[in-house]
Parts: sequence; structure tokens; C-alpha cells
Amino acid sequence: MYHAAVSIGIPVNAIAFDPVWNHRFIHPRHLGYPLTRSCSQSVNLIMVNADGTFMPEQQVPLILRQNKYNIGYWEWELSELPDDLMGRVETYDEVWAPSQFIADSITQSHLYDGKTPVRVVPLPLLKEEIDSNSKQNISGTSELWQSLLNKVEHAFIFLVVFDYSSIKERKNPDASILAFLDAFPLAEDKTQKYHLIMKSHHGKRKDLEHLKYIANNDPRIHFLTDILSNEDHYDLQHRADCYVSMHRSEGYGMNILEEMGNGIPVIATNYSGNLAFFPPLQKLFGTCYFPIPYQLIELQESLGPYKKGNYWANPDHNFTVLAMREVVKHDCKERYGNEASNLTMGAFGVTAIGEKLKRILEDMRPSVIEKEMKMTKILLNK
Repeated sequence: MYHAAVSIGIPVNAIAFDPVWNHRFIHPRHLGYPLTRSCSQSVNLIMVNADGTFMPEQQVPLILRQNKYNIGYWEWELSELPDDLMGRVETYDEVWAPSQFIADSITQSHLYDGKTPVRVVPLPLLKEEIDSNSKQNISGTSELWQSLLNKVEHAFIFLVVFDYSSIKERKNPDASILAFLDAFPLAEDKTQKYHLIMKSHHGKRKDLEHLKYIANNDPRIHFLTDILSNEDHYDLQHRADCYVSMHRSEGYGMNILEEMGNGIPVIATNYSGNLAFFPPLQKLFGTCYFPIPYQLIELQESLGPYKKGNYWANPDHNFTVLAMREVVKHDCKERYGNEASNLTMGAFGVTAIGEKLKRILEDMRPSVIEKEMKMTKILLNK
């Protein structure tokens, strides 16, 4: 986004600030994009979850925000943005959202007055390129991962990836385990052809014990909690034969998009931000890609930032079971992987999203210039 803005003559400040709960320092040279040393440019692009939008207000001095054209790039995971967050919309000149689902959560609020533009700017899919000569040596950084590879070498692998800090109830990993158990009962899978890998982050011992209890000690279900190297993570994604996401709601769903970009079949709840990903692959529905129907259910208690009384999806268990059984019948990675990858990259790759962003920036340019001139006059009259 930074480079797209600069390419059409709109200077943008790229400033790193850490969440208050993140005390890990990352040196700017490891970020992969240039940082300005101060807010010297005309535009501040502030990328943060909607519920964390207070952070830049605390960490970036007012003087560095009040004379700029401020864009909030917000993530949010439910269909309604809370009223207290809606009050912050007007503190920005624009709000950008990576999905139409998030944009709608703002513009369909009873508090939205229409004065602040809300635009959909998808996150581009950066397809990682690893030198072909090194692919044969990719695995092995994690001993647990290396051991797991030996167990699943000739199996059909279903993969689930989630982060407990993103609220376990929203990610809904239990549903994937239960569907797998019903799709491929251990008693009927004598040669253990089918395996499920649950890759999780930030879970506590009791969280892992809960999943193992749901799995009923099935030896084909594996729990990977190691922090993997980039190479091992790449290997994990590409060794999967099907990615599964029985989420209840996603603001965007980057893991889903990444696996589609890799040409990996996907079974995912047909709700929320990831709805945008499926249309380019519609002709492969029921073969390699399965949007799972759902029912909306009410939250009976508040979970993190998601308040009691809101709604999210409950994916259909029986349909998921049928999808898991169906996807193993087709050699999707070999037969359709390249086609699926090309279709996904064509819609969500850097080139496609870059062109969309350029059009947005061109449309935004007059407003940036107008505010810049207004602020200049104010400063000159002081």
C-alpha cells in the first residue's frame, strides 16, 4: 500500500507502533517495508484492529495527527461494530476495511452519518517464493514437526490453523475435530489414510487438553503447538491436502486466502469476510472448494471484544462431514492446484489489489490536497 501511494504522488507515513500487550521489539530493518522517521508526510495510514484504535491515539502525539489526512485501516470480526467504536469513525478522514463484511459493519450502523468515507481495500496475497533448490531441505527446524512428518508422509492431510488469542470460540476448532471423527471413523480407517493436523498458537495446557478430549485419543489427530520457522510453515501449508476453517466469523480470513493461493482445497464457513474469496473458484465448488452453510446464533456471553447479544455463524456439521468425504475423492492439488492458484492470485494478488488501490488513491487525492491546503493556511496564520 505504501508503494502504491508513493507511485502516484501521495506521500504516506509508515509508522510502527506496538500494541500495549506486545513488548517484543522488532528492528525496522526486519519489517520488510520502509519507515519514515517522523510524521512528515501528508497522510497517516493507521492499521489496527477496530477495538485497538485507541492505541495510536495514545502512542502518536496529537500534533502528528491533527494536521494530517488520517486513514484508519480497521479489522473487525462481527457484523455490527459496537457503538463505542462507531464514535471513533469521525476522528478519521477515511476508514478502510479489508472486506465488505467489515465495511458493512460500519456503514450499516445506526450511528453512521455518512460523512466519513468507508472504502474496501483487500489485503494483497503475497505468494512466498522459496528457491526450488532449497525446498528439499525445508523441513526439520522443529523436532515435533519433523516427527509429525514421518507419521503423515503418505496420508491425506486436513489442516486447521488458529490462534487462541483470536478467541477460541470464534475460531471454533472443536467443530473441525468432530467433523473429521464423523467423516472418517477410526474403526473404518484401518490403514489410517486420513489425518488432521491442528496447528495452534498461544494456547494454555488446559486448552490443549480440551482439544485432546474432543479428539478422543484418535492417533490420526495431531496437535502442533511449536513456533515454526518460515520454511516449516511454508512446508506445513503446502503439504496439506485440504485446509479447514469452521470459524464462526472472520474479518478477512488470511489463512483461507493463503491456502487458496497455494492451490490447496478449502472447506470453510460461508460467512463473513472470506465470502469474497470463493467466487473466482466457483466452478470447483463441490470438488475442491466447499463453502459450508450455517445458522446465525446469538452470543450467550461476552467473549473478549465480542459482546453478549451479537450474532455469528454456526457451521453445519453434517455438510462439513460430507465435504470432507467428498474432497478426498479428487486429486485436487495435482489436477486443479495450478488453476486454483492462478485464479486466486488473479483476483487477490499484488497486481490486482495494487490496481484497486491506485484507483482509490486517485479518488482520494483531491481530499488530501484540500486538507493539506487548509492546514497550511491555519499554520501560516498562527
